[in-house]
Amino acid sequence: MPRLAGALGRLGLQADAALLVPMTFQNRALGVLAAFDRAVDGSAFDAEDESLLTGFAASAAMAVATAQTMAEARLRDSIEIAERERARWRA
Repeated sequence: MPRLAGALGRLGLQADAALLVPMTFQNRALGVLAAFDRAVDGSAFDAEDESLLTGFAASAAMAVATAQTMAEARLRDSIEIAERERARWRA
C-alpha cells in the first residue's frame, strides 16, 4: 500500500488522487495545502488545479505568518510586562 493511501486510511479517508502544494512565506515553510480527489470530472488534477491551489497556499501562508507574528509579539509584550512588574516588586 502506498504511504499516502496508508496515511489517509488511518484517518478514515480514501483518495485516488492528491495534489499537495507547499505553503511558504518569505522562504519559510509553514505547511502544506492538500487536495484529494476532484469532485467534478474525475480524480485527476491538472495544471489549472495546481495553479489555483498554489494561489490558495500563498494566501494561507501569509495568513499563518501574520498570525504567528502577532502571537510572538503578544508573547514578547507579556514577558516585558512581567519583567517590569518583577522589577517594580524588587524596588
